[in-house]
Amino acid sequence: MASIIDICNTGLAHVGSDNVISSIDPPDGSTEAGYCKRFYPIARKELIERFVWPFATKRQTLASVTNPSAVWSQAYAVPADCIRPVRVLTAQAANALLWEYSAGKLSHSSLFDDSASAPYEIEDGVLLTHEPEAVLLYLRDVVDTTRFTPLFVSGLGFLLASYLAGPMVRGADGARAAQNYRQLAMAQGDNAMTMAARGSHEEHFHIAAHLAAR
Repeated sequence: MASIIDICNTGLAHVGSDNVISSIDPPDGSTEAGYCKRFYPIARKELIERFVWPFATKRQTLASVTNPSAVWSQAYAVPADCIRPVRVLTAQAANALLWEYSAGKLSHSSLFDDSASAPYEIEDGVLLTHEPEAVLLYLRDVVDTTRFTPLFVSGLGFLLASYLAGPMVRGADGARAAQNYRQLAMAQGDNAMTMAARGSHEEHFHIAAHLAAR
């Protein structure tokens, strides 16, 4: 599997750098390592947020908090590792869907279909909805590169290059290069989602043992 340094050096190679860095935490002293330390976590979180990557999906029962709303009947704390909420369900509905998923009757893309979510909104870190005992399906930040799929690694290299192009290429050429690399990154994300949709079952999403056994 690719390491953080492998991904950073891939991004640098995309923008034409001949320098190979050895560390970004701490930076190895090179200008390139300093740029990668700054932009790598930004690019990683952005790419995770844009697509429903199976390795980054998570299910969590939400904790109730004081309700600040006169419109919504329920209020919950948003999980600290949440990058993007995808779907809000009742506990009963979530268990039923997870049983179908664990039995191979429901695809990962269907499980994380945001159009099938209960209505909700988020204000100041509080998720507001009408669902009692709400369960949130969401995208979380993942820093462990051994969890990344090959298409995610490829896309992340391109997206990192889009950030590096500004300070390293500069001017109009840098802006064009940044746009091109961003498009390539999004294309890899689209390819990954197309491949995931072809399968009926993804194994990256954690299913509780008692649900899988039903």
